[in-house]
Amino acid sequence: MEFIKESDVLKEHWKNYQSKFSYVEDISYEDTVEVLEEIKDYFIMEEV
Repeated sequence: MEFIKESDVLKEHWKNYQSKFSYVEDISYEDTVEVLEEIKDYFIMEEV
């Protein structure tokens, strides 16, 4: 996940996505990654 968090390429993709779709313009890249981490953690816990 650290690679995703720090990826300048993915951050730039997110900025482009935000500019095209107004429904995500107020959602930061960092918030998106945080939610992905929560989802990942949830599913890892479900497997245990």
